[in-house]
Amino acid sequence: MEEELIGTETTDPTGTETTGTGTSEPVNLGFPGIGQIDTLTGNAEGRNLYLLGLPTDNGPVVFYNDGDPNTAGITDYALITNFVFAEDPNTQDRIVLTGDLSSYSIGASPEGLPSGAGIFYTLNQAAPELIAIVGNVSDPSQLNINDPNQFGFVNFV
Repeated sequence: MEEELIGTETTDPTGTETTGTGTSEPVNLGFPGIGQIDTLTGNAEGRNLYLLGLPTDNGPVVFYNDGDPNTAGITDYALITNFVFAEDPNTQDRIVLTGDLSSYSIGASPEGLPSGAGIFYTLNQAAPELIAIVGNVSDPSQLNINDPNQFGFVNFV
């Protein structure tokens, strides 16, 4: 199933402009993004947050993780079409993941899929699990998972 989410400007209670939450329909924490390819297009103005996981009482829920540690997850992922790089942190887009940054890697999008930088979940995976493709990034080294302006992590404490 393919779906598309195109952002419109909204403001959350902290004043951060947000668009999209990782899927184009309400998140089902039992099957978040499994079997779906969702196109996420942020608002051209302001900062966009792309939420690709949530913490729960049972641990992190990684969206678009098919749950099979032996597959690469190429049949379900988020396609982010217009990630914005900016020097101003207030306009720099941000990808929000859950868990620890050591559970993720960035590399080229798998062959046969849209080109761009792939974001892979690697914790307890025999094969890195594709969870997102940032389609407008030609060189994966442009994304830095250690850069808090590009990536954020949400966890329960």
